Amino acid sequence: MFSHMTDMLTEAPAPIAPEAPAGRDRTIRRLDRQPIFRSAFVTHDLDHVRFPNGRDGKYSVIGVAEGFGVLAIPVLTFRGIDYLGLVSQYRYPVQVESLEFVRGGATEMTAAEAGREVREETGIEPGHAEYLGAVHPDTGMLSTEAGVWLFRQHPSDKDLDFTEDESGAMTSWHSLGEMLGLIRSGRIRCGITLAAFALLQASCRLRGTV
Repeated sequence: MFSHMTDMLTEAPAPIAPEAPAGRDRTIRRLDRQPIFRSAFVTHDLDHVRFPNGRDGKYSVIGVAEGFGVLAIPVLTFRGIDYLGLVSQYRYPVQVESLEFVRGGATEMTAAEAGREVREETGIEPGHAEYLGAVHPDTGMLSTEAGVWLFRQHPSDKDLDFTEDESGAMTSWHSLGEMLGLIRSGRIRCGITLAAFALLQASCRLRGTV
């Protein structure tokens, strides 16, 4: 059984960088940046860098055009058990139907931006927001940082029949045990969704049994 924490945040605090291990400086330093591609959704830069061993090289960096990412976990409680909202949609880059949490690009890493994504992708009005933390979706290539919020929803939201217009995304609700089963079976393979779920479990804010 999971209990609620009392120290709940609604907005992202200032980021805390992890401490570098003792020893030599392992920073990769940028010498120059060459913009390669820009669109309304992504950026691609080719950086000329100097590696810790003193050699020069090149590094591709991909980013979200808006600057930040936001991810939302809608949660509603029914008969004492929490259910998490997932959206199912076809993801063109991997050519499969993907079960994942609501997410998108944002000009600010705020609860308001995450709530906007909830509204757009699920059709439900976002409830009370609780900040869970931030993740880097792919530290080897992506420069984007994404904030993760939990949204407490009304039980009646479970019955809303909504299909997102552009992608055809549809919402389904799953208990903690069902979520773990979907992960074990390989039905949930979206990396940022798995990272957000780990943050949610670490927060001890879910009610239900495995």
